[in-house]
Amino acid sequence: MHNKKNEISNQGSQEKHGRCYEDAIRKEVAHQLRESIDAVRKELERQQIIFTHHQQEDVEKSFIFNYAKANNLWIEDFYSLGTPTNAGGYENTLALNETNGFIYKSNNLFNAKFLISNLLEQIRLHNELFPETGYEIVGFTGFKNGANSTPYIEAIL
Repeated sequence: MHNKKNEISNQGSQEKHGRCYEDAIRKEVAHQLRESIDAVRKELERQQIIFTHHQQEDVEKSFIFNYAKANNLWIEDFYSLGTPTNAGGYENTLALNETNGFIYKSNNLFNAKFLISNLLEQIRLHNELFPETGYEIVGFTGFKNGANSTPYIEAIL
């Protein structure tokens, strides 16, 4: 995990606490995100308004933005974690931290329709199938252009 200075500890949560710590973070984010989405969905149904795909994306992004800020999981500058590399792709940007040997991946969620049902589940499945190259959720980054805008969010793995 990172500290308030956007520094990553020398020992990752997986090394320090085992996979259980990572699962706890993922499950907590997933649980609170589900509750948030359900509350919005119920309110819209009460008003007889259809809850669209776009609205769910907006709710998820706003929730993650607020959750990450409140729980010290927000990283203002992705490149504070390491040196940019040219090895990224369509859905991610990579930074290499030569001090701790970690590669940080900022995933732009282009291939995850919904954060809760796709990315978090993809991480769980990847870690189950490929434990030797498991991902950890380090935090989130992005930006918000004003109080009434939906934030742009990227997950940092």
